[in-house]
Amino acid sequence: MTTLIKTTFDKWCEQYEPIVNVFNKDASFNDGDYGVMFETYGTELDFVLAYVKAKPRNVWTYIDGDEGTVIVNGYHLVNRIGHFVTYNPAESETFYEVEVS
Repeated sequence: MTTLIKTTFDKWCEQYEPIVNVFNKDASFNDGDYGVMFETYGTELDFVLAYVKAKPRNVWTYIDGDEGTVIVNGYHLVNRIGHFVTYNPAESETFYEVEVS
């Protein structure tokens, strides 16, 4: 059975530690020093896809869902806005909804 975990962006960042996007100094989800979202094309997507092959539980997708935008675990194509790669993996048999405000 799959578990659903809903959390905030700040708590998600603390627990899963998104990797800095070194390809784009102006990447989205920028705290003033660096951004952590990866785009859906080019070198940034190549980086994400390499992680999908090596560590799929460390990849997350920012999507435009039915009730607004959220970050979910895994690599998704439908309604995607961007991707994240984290140092810490999502737990298996768990679906996450990270609230983005």
